Amino acid sequence: MRRTIWTAIVFMGVLVLMGLLLALLSRPAHHTLAADNGPASVFMTARSIATGTPSVPLTPTFAATPTATVTLTPTPIASRTVHAYLPYISKHGPPTPTPTATPTPTPVPIEFAGTTDQGKNVTLVIKGDFSAVTEVRIPVTVTCEGGAISYSGYISVPEGVPIEDGRFSVRLWAGRTDAGELAYNEYAGEFDPDFSAVEGTWRKWRTENNRPICDTAGTWGATRASE
Repeated sequence: MRRTIWTAIVFMGVLVLMGLLLALLSRPAHHTLAADNGPASVFMTARSIATGTPSVPLTPTFAATPTATVTLTPTPIASRTVHAYLPYISKHGPPTPTPTATPTPTPVPIEFAGTTDQGKNVTLVIKGDFSAVTEVRIPVTVTCEGGAISYSGYISVPEGVPIEDGRFSVRLWAGRTDAGELAYNEYAGEFDPDFSAVEGTWRKWRTENNRPICDTAGTWGATRASE
């Protein structure tokens, strides 16, 4: 009798356990899978887990990610003031250029007097129409091999040495070429625009036996003498 009772209790317990197990297995389970393009929810039933046969398609559902809207706010341009300037026009008009003094020709030669950088007296004579130099006297003293030598520096050119753009230059040769003894005096000058004064340079050059023994230079200046 007791054995029959215990057998009935065990049998009822097994039924209760099986009922609980079936209740648990029939409850759906939720799994969340991560997809490449965003989160997706996948639902699988207990039956599909137990048997391996899916009862619903395993197709992930993707939630679209909203695109942010960018609003561009224009930057106001700062206002600028533009100043316009008109050229200044003097009430007196443009300045009048200073005219260049024009010397007045004379019927007689014009003489200039001055000194050299050695303090010696200078004389210069030009034609009355300011076209040429006819006479030069610029005495100098130079130091050559053997000592100091003084020269009168006088040159007379009746036909005249041309004056071009207020300038002139003259060179006087002397000596014997066959003996290798040569010398020259060279003078150059520039007149003021009105021919009231003149300044220039002098040079003395000399050789002996085809060898230079002197080469000295200096300056001179003169003003127009009173007529």
